[in-house]
Amino acid sequence: MRRTAVRRPPVGVTGAVAGRVTIVQAEEVVREGEIDPADVHLPGIYVQRIVEVGRQETGVEIEKLSSNGEDQS
Repeated sequence: MRRTAVRRPPVGVTGAVAGRVTIVQAEEVVREGEIDPADVHLPGIYVQRIVEVGRQETGVEIEKLSSNGEDQS
């Protein structure tokens, strides 16, 4: 019963449910099972199109490193 708590869906999910066509912009498309399902914010049932754009430098994301230089994200 892990991760089964009812919670309010993110704004993007409610918009996707209401829209006729949902287009996902993804840096990388991976095979099923390569990422934890809890990290997926929009179920595939709501997605009609996928655009793979590659790595994007937005200035919004922050890379966190530990004191020994290992990635902590």
